[in-house]
Amino acid sequence: MVVFVLLLLTSSVARAADQGAAGWIGVKLRVPFAERYSFQLMTEPRLFQNPDKLRALLIRPWFDVTLPHGFGVALGYDGLLFSNPIIKQEHRLWQQVSHGHGWEHVQTLLRFRLEQRFFSQAERASVRGRFLLGVTVPLGLGVDFLVNNEFFVNFNDLPVVGAQGYTENRLYGGFGRRFAPWVAVAIGYQMQWQDLDLANLINHTVVVSAAFETPARKRRFRRRPVRYR
Repeated sequence: MVVFVLLLLTSSVARAADQGAAGWIGVKLRVPFAERYSFQLMTEPRLFQNPDKLRALLIRPWFDVTLPHGFGVALGYDGLLFSNPIIKQEHRLWQQVSHGHGWEHVQTLLRFRLEQRFFSQAERASVRGRFLLGVTVPLGLGVDFLVNNEFFVNFNDLPVVGAQGYTENRLYGGFGRRFAPWVAVAIGYQMQWQDLDLANLINHTVVVSAAFETPARKRRFRRRPVRYR
């Protein structure tokens, strides 16, 4: 809980912000085809009650490789479909490196993702970095306390997404339950801050997620627990 409070303080913004509410429902499926290699697919409808009343659908397929000593790399694609008449579609290619470590009473995750973002109404791509620190605290009986903070940095200017620099932060806290190593569900609260042209926007978001792995069929490799998100 102390970690969550500290992250909340570090994610505070300097100027007044408009408020909005949102709900995200994500479902992730992992299909391993070797002990360290897997294909994953996530779909996530996103509903917003901000002044624009935006609706979005995220479709995210990617390939993941688990490396020794807790490291991992991934290569993926994001397709975002919007109900917004200004931004109708966004396509992203992304590359990711991560490191997870299990301590005595806590598990940590560090992740960096580099995105190349393409918009239907823009002639060039936007390049963005995403930096995430996540902490999982087992509470017993298969229940975990989850907290992570992710901040976003634009590496170039583009009118659609704003100026170069720090433009977004997502702070999340919630609880997860593992019903088996290949089935995990979580529910939590996310505070999403965005630096827009005229004002800041804070979305108070309820996030529900479920992660699954395909059943084992005479596998000769060790099964790895799925992550919540």
